Amino acid sequence: SVSVIQLSDEYNVSKVTIRNDLDNLEGKGLLIRSHGGAMQKTTSATESVNSFKSNLYVNEKKAIAKAALSYIDNGDSLIVGAGTTTEHLAKLLEEFDDLFVITNGLNILLSLPRNENITIVSTGGNLHQNSMSFYGSLAEESIEKYHVNKMIVGIDGLNIEGGITTHSEHEARFYKAMLKGTDKCIVLADSSKLGKVSVHKIMPCSDIDVLITDKNISDDCREYLESLSIELIIA
Repeated sequence: SVSVIQLSDEYNVSKVTIRNDLDNLEGKGLLIRSHGGAMQKTTSATESVNSFKSNLYVNEKKAIAKAALSYIDNGDSLIVGAGTTTEHLAKLLEEFDDLFVITNGLNILLSLPRNENITIVSTGGNLHQNSMSFYGSLAEESIEKYHVNKMIVGIDGLNIEGGITTHSEHEARFYKAMLKGTDKCIVLADSSKLGKVSVHKIMPCSDIDVLITDKNISDDCREYLESLSIELIIA
């Protein structure tokens, strides 16, 4: 079980927002509401975790995904990382006629348009059910076989001192493998991720070429990113 207070602190949103999201998920049969919180149904624990994250900052994520389209061209080869914001982007790729997309995200594979002009490659590997992402040596070896011109990813946290970090050691290794095989790093992150630090380091902020976020980015973070000559887009 988890409490409203815990979720409010973890995702940096109001208790009212948390309660509304929990009510919505209960209505979908994904969890059971309890006093002051909620319990996951044992048969759909993973689904409820993913569904909860996808219900946060939906408008911001959709706007960020739409803004990212301007950085994609026909003929591009892309690595698209697993995540809820990149999932919104994947759904918008139907307007392109010629793309090569490799991904470690099961949610991305299911969201990409069924278009014979878009080549879709899955890394395979071990499936991390909470994030719906493939990881491990097989996924990393798959990435090493390719060189693409753009990497488009979401993140768990970005901090001035800590750089880009993640809660998962496996994800950190996979992101580092992605970086070695791409020309341009594009990060999609709503402002709730900015200022956060997780346990495992992925890369310094200076490795980012483009960061797309929302209007709630702090002035300090904006100034720092721009000082690194990162192209900062407010969606």
